[in-house]
Amino acid sequence: VIMAHELYYGRHEAWRHQPIGLVQRALLRPLFRASRAVVFSTPDRRARMAAVFPRLAGRFHTIPVGAGLVPATLAEGDAWRQARGLAPDELALLFQGGFHPSKEVRSLTAALEALEAAGVPARLVLMGGGTLDHPRALALGHVDALEAGRALAGCDLALAPFEDGASGRRSSVVNALAAGLPTVSTRGVNTDPALFTSDAIRLVAPGDPAAFAAAVRELATDPAARAGLTVGARALYEARFAWPVLAAQWLPILEGASKDRPA
Repeated sequence: VIMAHELYYGRHEAWRHQPIGLVQRALLRPLFRASRAVVFSTPDRRARMAAVFPRLAGRFHTIPVGAGLVPATLAEGDAWRQARGLAPDELALLFQGGFHPSKEVRSLTAALEALEAAGVPARLVLMGGGTLDHPRALALGHVDALEAGRALAGCDLALAPFEDGASGRRSSVVNALAAGLPTVSTRGVNTDPALFTSDAIRLVAPGDPAAFAAAVRELATDPAARAGLTVGARALYEARFAWPVLAAQWLPILEGASKDRPA
């Protein structure tokens, strides 16, 4: 059974990766044929592979990823803020992960500039390798799981701008949902609108830093709206992304593959 989270280097990635990407594409057919089941983390990728390999489509399934981090308590989050020098009146924005080409870094800068223009004191905390040349950016680099959980509990708003949209393959989004952290992200080709509903996450069009910044500014100045997203995020996580929910989806696939195994 294969979890096809990443398939191959895309054309938008660095040119030096393209020869490897061609090899990866060539290996998909034998890999899928050798598998009793292939699980994709987004329905769009499953549909694209089903169109390319129609005879193998019966083996394809879709299950999103789960949270990779455990959020700390609110008290631990408050202590983390103090330790990191974040003032009580500062809005703490959280960005998780490195700067992959699919992440719209310009939207992060636009959000900080919009908040500054609106007179909203804010800091952008970057966790996981990303860095930003901005006086209001705080780059933590790679941190351990405990520190990451405290950051999730201590921040006020998560920023997740992707060119392909929020999706079931983005563990950073799922981490934020698990923490009940209000999130601004994008609605792209990989976004399942039935999964990412407006009561749980704020989505804007990709490739539009101004629209992203406007959504961040709106939530920054509306505590009631953030509180509503907190409730919606936790409800969505428990219903669709919690590990017991995902395990229940994986179990019949794994059992079926086991039964089909030759003696």
